[in-house]
Amino acid sequence: MFYAVTLAEARRKDDAIREGSNALEISPDDPMMLYNCACRCLHARLGETQRALELLRQAIARGHLNFGWMRNDPDMASLRDNPEFIALTSGQIAPDEPGKIAQDVAAKAQARSLTAKSNSPIVSQ
Repeated sequence: MFYAVTLAEARRKDDAIREGSNALEISPDDPMMLYNCACRCLHARLGETQRALELLRQAIARGHLNFGWMRNDPDMASLRDNPEFIALTSGQIAPDEPGKIAQDVAAKAQARSLTAKSNSPIVSQ
């Protein structure tokens, strides 16, 4: 994994992804390997948001639960405003329910909209 990080830092994206994938093949269920591949060497750092989130879900599902660090990890900066990242790192949703995240985000947005409408003053004519 360290070699993949070095390649990513050298902006050798394809090589970094290949080496990160090789590391995951060796340790496919290691939560730290999944997390580091998601953030440090590959996907969050290289702008591959969906793959980063997929690996993050897997890391959480396998026991990597340091949500405070995840939210503040500089390597995760590109994901901080992503609704799925926010939901995963706040423990609001199980990592094995990625489709539910989109539903929850839409439901919360609709609820905020309805609340805003019900709290707005009524103007009579």
